[in-house]
Amino acid sequence: MTGPLTRGPLGRAAALVVALLPFGGTGLAAQGGPPPPLPVRDLVLPPLHEATLSNGARVLVVPQHEVPFVTVNVVVPGGSVADPAGREGAAAFVAELIDRGSALRPGADIGRRLDRLGIALATEVSEEWTTIGLSTTTPALGEGLEILSELLTQPAFPEAEVDQARERALTGLQVQATRPADVADRAFRSAAYGEHPYGRLPSNASVAALTRDDLVEYHATWYRPDGALIVVSGDVDPAGVESRLEGIFSSWLPQARPTIEFPRAPDRLRPEIVVVHQPGSVQAEIRVGHLLQGGDVDDWDALVMANEVLGGGPPGRLQQVLRDALGYTYDARSTVERGRRLGLFQVVTASRTDVAAAAVEEIIVQLERLRTTALPSSELADRAGYLVGSLPRSLETPQQVAGEITSHRLLGLPAARLESARSRWMALDTAAVRETASLRLRPEQLLIVVAGDATVLQPRLRGLGEVSVVDVDGRSLTLADLVPGPPSESFDLRGLKPAVLRYSVMAGGMARGEAVRTLEPVEGGWRFASRIEAGSQRLEQEVVVDTRLGFRSSKSVLESPTGWVRVHAELRGDRLRGAVEAGPESAPVDLAAPPGVTLSDGLELALWATDLAVGREIRLPVADLQAGTVAEVVMRVEEETEITVPAGTFPVFRVSVNGRDPQNFYVRKEAPHVPVRMESVTRPVALELVDAGGR
Repeated sequence: MTGPLTRGPLGRAAALVVALLPFGGTGLAAQGGPPPPLPVRDLVLPPLHEATLSNGARVLVVPQHEVPFVTVNVVVPGGSVADPAGREGAAAFVAELIDRGSALRPGADIGRRLDRLGIALATEVSEEWTTIGLSTTTPALGEGLEILSELLTQPAFPEAEVDQARERALTGLQVQATRPADVADRAFRSAAYGEHPYGRLPSNASVAALTRDDLVEYHATWYRPDGALIVVSGDVDPAGVESRLEGIFSSWLPQARPTIEFPRAPDRLRPEIVVVHQPGSVQAEIRVGHLLQGGDVDDWDALVMANEVLGGGPPGRLQQVLRDALGYTYDARSTVERGRRLGLFQVVTASRTDVAAAAVEEIIVQLERLRTTALPSSELADRAGYLVGSLPRSLETPQQVAGEITSHRLLGLPAARLESARSRWMALDTAAVRETASLRLRPEQLLIVVAGDATVLQPRLRGLGEVSVVDVDGRSLTLADLVPGPPSESFDLRGLKPAVLRYSVMAGGMARGEAVRTLEPVEGGWRFASRIEAGSQRLEQEVVVDTRLGFRSSKSVLESPTGWVRVHAELRGDRLRGAVEAGPESAPVDLAAPPGVTLSDGLELALWATDLAVGREIRLPVADLQAGTVAEVVMRVEEETEITVPAGTFPVFRVSVNGRDPQNFYVRKEAPHVPVRMESVTRPVALELVDAGGR
């Protein structure tokens, strides 16, 4: 009789394997585990061929004939450190627009030609270099190099493309200013590098000032062959590709370049703590670190290994402690960046605002532990094994090989350092790693940047040292600045009239629902209500204010397939009291109410009843009942423009509104300044006016 484990073809095969095992069970099962690992072998890269073109460009060729594919990286000096003062962002603009047309043909023609040939172009701007990369099949290499030469030497920078790039960049900066992670990254980099050119970042002012002439001048100054590096990796003959490069780039002529002054980077003698105020934020983005020596550092391998132990992914100590043991965060990592002149050590994580100070303190504890406590050999072996095993995966394609060799050469390192990395990592001992951590990682020089609500963070971080508070633009703030003040002006709503406004709910540029907003009088004030339906979700809300925009009460209900949320509150003396209810759960609302406090819907009414002009700012304290915060919101009239929506074409003011969910309001120029379009800055969602009910 056949049992269930041996029935059918699979069972017969299993029985045959058992029958073939040596008698007495001395086969694989008796070995007691997997076989021992083979000795670590160094990588062997293809032979590296070097040459110099007659125009001074250096050429490195790495032949790889496994597949008919080639990557060409052309690296020119300059990078972001060469941005003219007040024109930060020029290097990035030049790189972004270099394929948008040449002196010989428009960008659309170039794009079609690249698509037909299956060629991909990519650009990257670092502090001191700009890389233009081309990836192509071997048969298309000749045409690809011709296109690359045309773009490198004769870019057109069409005015329309420059204008569009400027708008994209300004929008990007606006979005970054609303994302705590981006805010923390910018603040950390700026404070870490100080006046050193590595710390120069594009701003709204510098991007707005950029012109086509600035890009033409930057390109003419820095996109030169003397000092350039061309790395070719893939299915090529070294002598043949060098000859082809000589011919194609023969018209690319050298010229003298200006020198860049690199002042000394800041030396910190004690930890510095900076809080970037994000009013009402319930999450805090944390960055902790300091500068490192750049270039070819003798103990870099040991520093890389120490970083792997500290925060090199899920097995790292930061992840084990901050996430697994304490539950402060979803992710905590550390990095060491190797720059030509300066390096950077940085810990990156995020936490709830109320535990951010404790998270920072634990980061410092783990840093000291790494510096002063013996490293277990098993932990070192685990992290070394990870680095050794992952390195080949980073060198599988011609693009990866070209990228790694380019990075090594720009740092002044020989390619042989890449080949011997695995054996060097395995040769490290625990004493060397701890000694390097003690020497290179300096708690007394730490820069600690936390982006979040400073009213919560500043008192809790003071136990770690002196705390400075700044806004997203780096301007210093006092504690008095953090407390929302009264409205910047008085409002008179007595001249308003009842209204019914109908809007289309737009998402991703398409109509997804409808919204109706109603203004009707109540005794001594107004009731402003709205109903929004989009897909399977419905939101109904209302706010009642007096004729001076003073808050009285509010209620809202959000219904969706997953449940409902109800929020209600009223002004009782100098406090807002109510509740947030979600199904069976309920949480009280009890907030101090500064004079003139309102909710987000009150912002619209403030605009309806205010005389507007470009440059005017209106400041109000706004309560977020669900977050349990009150923060100052600034509405600023940015420009006059014209906009077309389903209700027609209107001359409007564009009003920017900051806060947790920054928006742009496009309001009619004539009073009352009814919103024609309201759009989120961070999400592709908007309301567009369909019918103003005769207003």
